[in-house]
Amino acid sequence: MLNRVKAAIADPRFKDVFKFALPVLADQFFLTVLLSVNLMFCSRAGVYVTSAVGNVDSIHTTANQIFLALATGGTVVVARDIGAREPQNAAKAGWQAMLSGTLIVTLLSFIVWFFREPIILALYGKAEAEITRLSLEYMSISVFSYPLLYYSIQGFGVLRGFGDSRTPMNINAVTTAVNILIGFVLIYGLDIGGTTIGGFGTHGVAWTLIMVRAVSCVLVTYTLFDKNRTGNLCGCVTLRLNAATLREIYGIGVPTSTESMIFMCGRLVTQSFISGMGTVAIAANNIGNSIMNYLALTSNAFIVVNTTMVGRAVGTGLRSECRKAMNYTLMITQAMIVTINLAIGLLSPIIVKLYIDDPVIEALTVSLVWSYVISSFVLQNLSFVLPSGFRGAGDVNFTLVVAVASMWLCRVLMGYYLGVTLGLGVYGVWAAMYIDWIARIAFFLWRYLTGGWLKHANLEDNACQE
Repeated sequence: MLNRVKAAIADPRFKDVFKFALPVLADQFFLTVLLSVNLMFCSRAGVYVTSAVGNVDSIHTTANQIFLALATGGTVVVARDIGAREPQNAAKAGWQAMLSGTLIVTLLSFIVWFFREPIILALYGKAEAEITRLSLEYMSISVFSYPLLYYSIQGFGVLRGFGDSRTPMNINAVTTAVNILIGFVLIYGLDIGGTTIGGFGTHGVAWTLIMVRAVSCVLVTYTLFDKNRTGNLCGCVTLRLNAATLREIYGIGVPTSTESMIFMCGRLVTQSFISGMGTVAIAANNIGNSIMNYLALTSNAFIVVNTTMVGRAVGTGLRSECRKAMNYTLMITQAMIVTINLAIGLLSPIIVKLYIDDPVIEALTVSLVWSYVISSFVLQNLSFVLPSGFRGAGDVNFTLVVAVASMWLCRVLMGYYLGVTLGLGVYGVWAAMYIDWIARIAFFLWRYLTGGWLKHANLEDNACQE
């Protein structure tokens, strides 16, 4: 076993995965910082503002994950074309994905804005009236950042499909710095000579998101249309949508985004259970979810990596390349999950104090964080990163069915039973999440070991036995 690990590490393809992964990991870190910093600024305005922004950010996180999943189709198609050495087709597919996806999300943002009040009341109607009011105030503005967010996400996906994972990282580093500067003034406020500039609370958070995502769009556009770059979209711009290309893109993107949507909506439903458990539980859960984003940072990054690397391996037509891409990614992911999450767990008492100064909320949050840390060591990699490789190979329907069934049967129903019926509170809701992970792993491991995940990839079986 040890010799096999050493041989894998010595393989140049292992190093390729690692080099591709580091910028994506840094990229995900900056995205996570962007939201959590704003929540930290809000926490100084009181528990009501923290709870309101945290509630709506849960909806925004849901939208973000759906957009990431929808953009997977464009990333995979671009990566396959690059793997097949067809860069012009890759560029055309990239533009079609960006144009069509942005139009879809723009329409979606208006629909969410129109139904914002029913959405907030359905999810958080049991919360105190002031929290509900502030949640509506924040959401009425911030929802219009969705098209800007999607354009950037899909642009990053196109760049990664071309093999460039460093540029998205650099852009997110810039936008995170801009977010901290603008957010501090607009959310927290700046006192100059007795005059306070900014300090707009929930309005400040919303406008910070819009401004930062606009900056990201400008930088993405500049990069993708730089004629000096090897992978660029120059000459591909058209307002006409290509039906054949879109079928290929959304044949992957729609099932993946549907899975993500149902998964995240289930997560929002479990959030609604907590809204009736009191302000302490709400605040601890929201802060815990914010820290959870850092604990999920490694797996989220390697979901992108695994999908892209397996997609490129499929472009070679070799089964062995697909398996090696998957195995190398899983090995690196596991090592980094243990290292990073253990560090965050040890630092969690200090991290929580950055959000709030309340001993009761702090203690509850730290215990939730540690439950996640311990569970992630064993479950996170196989539950999320493994099936992302299936999507890269075109096996999207299986992951959709398993994820949806597991989410609603395990996390939602068990969350209600443990958290509400048995009275375990927020602990019961989080325990149901780990039960969901275990159920997913049972099916995904079976699919992987039987080789069923590769049956849609049209690989040359006879030429590529391991």
